[in-house]
Amino acid sequence: MTCECNHTGMYELLEAIEAAIGSAEPAKREALAKTINAYMNDFPEDYFWAVGPQAPTLLHHIMHAIEPPSKRAALAA
Repeated sequence: MTCECNHTGMYELLEAIEAAIGSAEPAKREALAKTINAYMNDFPEDYFWAVGPQAPTLLHHIMHAIEPPSKRAALAA
């Protein structure tokens, strides 16, 4: 039995995020890079998600920040 499902995997999600960030204004990308570097320096144990205890929480908040506002409104209703 074969599954003809069309699932979106982790790599498709990461490619979409990369494309969205890549198409942002250079100043916004630079600001994001600086913020990420500052976070890495201030909280290295959390930045390196694979070993950080806050990894699930951080990922959860990042995913909700990326989620379209229309989706958030629909979920809140």
